[in-house]
Amino acid sequence: MKKSYLMIAAAATLLTACMDNDTFKEGVNDNETVLIGFETFHEKATRATATDAIDAADDLTTAHGGFGVWGYKGAPADITTYGNADPSDNMDDLSTAAKFTNIFDNVKVWYDATTSTSQNHSHFTYAVPKYWDKTAEYVFFAYAPWDETNADLNTATGQITISDIAGIQDVSTSTGSSKTKVYSGSATTSVTDYLMATYVTNQKYQGTNQSTAQYTDKDQTVGFTFGHMLSKLQVNVMANQAYSGVQEIAVTYLSIENMPALGTDLVKTEFTQTSPTAAAGTYNPSYYDENLEIINNNSTSEANANATSKTELYVLQGGTLNNGVPTTPTAQTQSFNYYVAPNAPADNSTVANQKHLLNINYTINYVDGATEDVTLEDIDISSQFAAMLQNNSYILNIKIALNEILFTASVTPWVSDTTLPDVNVPVDE
Repeated sequence: MKKSYLMIAAAATLLTACMDNDTFKEGVNDNETVLIGFETFHEKATRATATDAIDAADDLTTAHGGFGVWGYKGAPADITTYGNADPSDNMDDLSTAAKFTNIFDNVKVWYDATTSTSQNHSHFTYAVPKYWDKTAEYVFFAYAPWDETNADLNTATGQITISDIAGIQDVSTSTGSSKTKVYSGSATTSVTDYLMATYVTNQKYQGTNQSTAQYTDKDQTVGFTFGHMLSKLQVNVMANQAYSGVQEIAVTYLSIENMPALGTDLVKTEFTQTSPTAAAGTYNPSYYDENLEIINNNSTSEANANATSKTELYVLQGGTLNNGVPTTPTAQTQSFNYYVAPNAPADNSTVANQKHLLNINYTINYVDGATEDVTLEDIDISSQFAAMLQNNSYILNIKIALNEILFTASVTPWVSDTTLPDVNVPVDE
């Protein structure tokens, strides 16, 4: 027999934003009509283990939703900025018809390389062409993917709100079956990877934020920098090593408490941009008190209906006993991937739900036929995994480590000899 424990490690990869300051050129006033075009950029990022659903401009096709744009024009003196130190310098409410004209009202824009020979801009297009007013300046707002009903722009603050966001999306995939079944990688075909752009203002023909670029139509093209609105989580469960004498280790239950739960009745949340000057924002709700079931082999009354894996999964398998000598088993890391709405358990008013808790059960089968069931519940992992922040990718490694049961022995020395009194045996007469 062996005693066991868990080693848990968490890593967060921060995705940071970077956008260069642009030098604006003076506009020109002539009679040529010039189409307003768009370009997109992603925030510079360290790629996470799982593949992002949207990680380049060519992912923003109409099939993947493209992106939505609001755009207003006004006199150069009126198209100013948001977030100045002096609030009186902030842009007026864009709904003020006397000052501003709404040119793009949540218009869908998409990547389409096939239009490069017929459109003024190489890659992005939209249904109803709009043209630059060379006497005006513009302000633009964008997000992705385009949503006709759940996206809203606050015209007084320039903040975008997106509602009806799933608290969690499971993109885990598996191969093999029975004891060789392994979860790894991700399938993002159906995932909604929400993006928010930094707004761009004071835009004009030959004075856009792309005018210093080196491509055709740069002087009529507006560029957006997008950042991810969600978090990503990868959970890896594994044996710390391939232990001699073990035939297999099967994980029968694994969950993380105070996370969004999987299932058809997903908790929905709402994102509101903190400021139009950045992709960052806040979520409502900002925390969850549900249980993310990753592995659950209990099919009684569909008790495992919301689990990613509804069968036990093996992190070690194939150990044998060969002529009395154990051969080591094969290690199998089980890796699960999720897109998750940012959450902070510490915000919960219920003290019991202010941390992430890990629950795990597993079975050890030995090559000599012995079996050991291990149940470890409510392991506080808050020191490794305190919260999930927007635009961050987290990797949580859970290692099942065994400590072999060892024996030692000592022999107590003989106590000094004691001579007992003589025993006289009477003679039989």
